[in-house]
Amino acid sequence: MQIQIKLLGRDPHIIQVTPETSISSIKQQIHLYLRIPIEAQKLVFEGQILKDDKKIKHFTRLQNNSKIHLIVVIKKTYPLYNKLYDIVRLHCNETETQKILSIFMRKMYDSFSSLSLDDLERIAQGALQPNFVENGRFSKAIQEPL
Repeated sequence: MQIQIKLLGRDPHIIQVTPETSISSIKQQIHLYLRIPIEAQKLVFEGQILKDDKKIKHFTRLQNNSKIHLIVVIKKTYPLYNKLYDIVRLHCNETETQKILSIFMRKMYDSFSSLSLDDLERIAQGALQPNFVENGRFSKAIQEPL
């Protein structure tokens, strides 16, 4: 059967499952297709958070074409996210802020995932330079396109 994974502000993503499919397996599929880290995913069906160790068969009301809501939860261990949240929240309501940061984090993750080892080495070498950050801006060496 298929289920719909719905993320705020996006069209549903269809995933094929069987009664034996685990929730953790669904999260792995979401990570592969939507690039959202597994640890940041909360799946909700009919107001209930789905536990990773459960299988589709444990949810009797979960049927073909059911909609599961995906909530992206970024823990406070992400200082960049927290700072961005504070800045965006000054200008947007909570729903808009969550949508903007979800898109931002997904694009940032995609950008970092596409870096080659040469790119990472160049960034690291630049970071070791004494003038890596001058007056709050990255040095020219780090601003070059990848």
